[in-house]
Amino acid sequence: MTRSADDCRARERALFDRAIALDGEERAEFVRGLTRNAPDLAERVHELVAAYERSASFEAPPPGVPQHGASAPPIDVGSRLGPYRIIERLGEGGMGEVFLAEQQEPVPRRVAIKLIKRGMDTREIVSRFRSEYRVLSLLDHPNVARVFDCDAAPDGRPYFALEHVPGRPITEFCDEKRLDISGRLRLVIDVCRGVQHAHQTGILHRDLKPSNILVTERYGGFAPKIIDFGVAKLTSAELALGTAHTQLGDVVGTPDYMSPEQAGAAVDLDTRSDVYALGIVLYELLVGSSPYGRGFRDVGLEEAKRAIREVEPRRPSTNLPGNPEAAARARDTDVRRWARRLRGDLDWIILTCLAKERALRYDSAAELAADIERHLADEPVVARPPTVVYRSRKFVRKHRRGVTVAVLFLVSLLCGLTWAFVEKERAERSADDARRALVQAKTMSSFLADALSSASPYRARGLDTTLMMRVLGNATARIQRGELAATPEAELELRLIVARVYDELGELELESDILRGTERLARDLHGERSDALARAVSAEARVLGGRGMEARAQERFEEAHRLFVVAGTSESADAARVLTAQANCLGVLGRLSEAIDKSQAAASCFMRLEGERSEGYLSAILAEARATLAQGRWERASELARHAAELAESQPHGLRRIVARMMLGNIEMDRRRFGEASREYEACLELARDLHAGPHRDTILVRRSLAVCQLRMGLGERALEEAQTALDEARSLCSGDHSSVARTLDTVGHILLESSRPAEARSVLDQARSMWRRLHEGDHPDLAWALERSGRCGIALGRPREALREFEEALAMRRRLGGDDWTGLARSLM
Repeated sequence: MTRSADDCRARERALFDRAIALDGEERAEFVRGLTRNAPDLAERVHELVAAYERSASFEAPPPGVPQHGASAPPIDVGSRLGPYRIIERLGEGGMGEVFLAEQQEPVPRRVAIKLIKRGMDTREIVSRFRSEYRVLSLLDHPNVARVFDCDAAPDGRPYFALEHVPGRPITEFCDEKRLDISGRLRLVIDVCRGVQHAHQTGILHRDLKPSNILVTERYGGFAPKIIDFGVAKLTSAELALGTAHTQLGDVVGTPDYMSPEQAGAAVDLDTRSDVYALGIVLYELLVGSSPYGRGFRDVGLEEAKRAIREVEPRRPSTNLPGNPEAAARARDTDVRRWARRLRGDLDWIILTCLAKERALRYDSAAELAADIERHLADEPVVARPPTVVYRSRKFVRKHRRGVTVAVLFLVSLLCGLTWAFVEKERAERSADDARRALVQAKTMSSFLADALSSASPYRARGLDTTLMMRVLGNATARIQRGELAATPEAELELRLIVARVYDELGELELESDILRGTERLARDLHGERSDALARAVSAEARVLGGRGMEARAQERFEEAHRLFVVAGTSESADAARVLTAQANCLGVLGRLSEAIDKSQAAASCFMRLEGERSEGYLSAILAEARATLAQGRWERASELARHAAELAESQPHGLRRIVARMMLGNIEMDRRRFGEASREYEACLELARDLHAGPHRDTILVRRSLAVCQLRMGLGERALEEAQTALDEARSLCSGDHSSVARTLDTVGHILLESSRPAEARSVLDQARSMWRRLHEGDHPDLAWALERSGRCGIALGRPREALREFEEALAMRRRLGGDDWTGLARSLM
């Protein structure tokens, strides 16, 4: 089993903390023992312990080294510190000097050397210096400066070498480059990601300010780097062992960027303190002045702390600096447009960061970044109260042209459909005109069906999906108000058309609502021997399948197929689609041979009716590929999937391209070729994002598969983040119990379990198992999977009896289910 990255990091940390708690030979013996007991981690833990011991030497210079540099030569340009040659003095801070140095071996590179000042190497300062080195050694993120080494200078003063960032403070850089508001916001998003990484590692920066956020030009873009963790705080008790502690009452940080709780000398600082500092930086970047007025920087420390605790920050859009024309030019705009851009969303975002009560701020830097991204995408932001007027204004602004088109389209649609069926009924009363009116009605119905189907994201490619949801919503409301009651055939057709589009949009609840009463309406109009009734029953079955109720869906699909036979339309495309749907349900239920038979029958029917390049034929062979892969027949599954992928490239819609590439990714996963699988899933996710403006069942499905793939690649942290995103999307789309939510809970629980976090995994898997029991009254493969994973949690938590009961229940369930899913049965026996 491949260990995930976060699992390895947690184990490294635990072993490292155990090692440094020991002294002398005991520590050495413990580290040597790791070669036998934990060979995969031994080298890394040895490096961490060695670095710790080097940093520990800061507190006592080695024998023969003069204290405080009494007789040692001064360190300046040209001096050597270990493998580094000083080439330039970069500056100095309160306790240290910073130099630019060159290293030749083992890697030629330029580094920044941070060296304690002469006379400052007291026990307290050295302890803080050690703390900064340890903090930096835990961080590994593209937006955080990396540390390479630490040691003591010839005069005994400690130093460490870290990544040289040849950049400018973020505010100066943005002004020099005349970055507009959007460009500045994108830089802040990257900064937030670096801060979030530190927070997830258990580190608070506590001194975020422009001079500690340097920006460089790299690969044609701009890259911010967070530096200077000299006053950072480790939030985890385990991590904080051996680090410096601030004395009660000490002021930590720079007053201009200090949070109210820092200004009040609170000891229980958390991530929201850094969020406040990010808000000040964001304020200065966008406005160019302090939120507490122009004279704030000239007051004394105590007055500044009082203002931070008590004075409300000024609204950004009303606090432009003294020379607004020059500041506007630095932001590539004019004063009027600048103030208008700040007014609204950006006012709310910044003031949320700067709330006096931290409970009113964003909980994390990631939440701040997400709200900025919403603003840039012209979507409603979380910081602003979600009034109907605000959300409507956002929608219209984003779809200004489309709103007008949509209203006209809706009026034309309903008028046209009503006219068509009124003409049909008139024709039935007139024998001479009957045939002609019927042809007209069918033609109009077909035309309108195609027009409405173009609202599907697979046809619209994400451009008007939200807009068309409003069109469909209005159409649904008019149907449900009974406005088409005078033309029941028109109502029946429109219900089935709208339901199909809702299905493609992934709006299961809306699809279910529009189908309510449709089957009864079809029976009342046409009796038991009608194609319309068969289509209504298959639509109801489709909803059941979407809810994860495959056994009940299979029964209804079987009934729908029988009705197509009775109606004499078993060779129609609608009947063939039912066969494909049956194949998918049977595959989930583990009845793989039956699934393959159904999919092959559907493919043959579509080949006769529409040819090889039809969407229906493509869906059928993908269903066969899915069942074939579940049987473990990789070669045949790969042959089908590659054929499907080739055909999908010629499809005008994007759904089958997603499904085909997903299938290729699944095959690579089964073959344990995780890199190739990851590339297929990433491509699928891009396709899905192109098609859908927001969360959709396609993106949820792809994210789940990508998360499992990342886990297998050892990227546990990324896997958990991807799975959590999928879970958030599933919950936003599906109310109550739903198979999409349950499956995504399963995925999150699986990742936590594989990351050696069994207690958290058990909590999540219990939610999934309970949901599966509510969704399925009896046995189901998904419930068996959930029981097996819960059993594995029981073993990891040291509860073997409990685990055995769950394994036995899963095994009995799989045996009752029957079928030929030998992989699932074997898993229950393991």
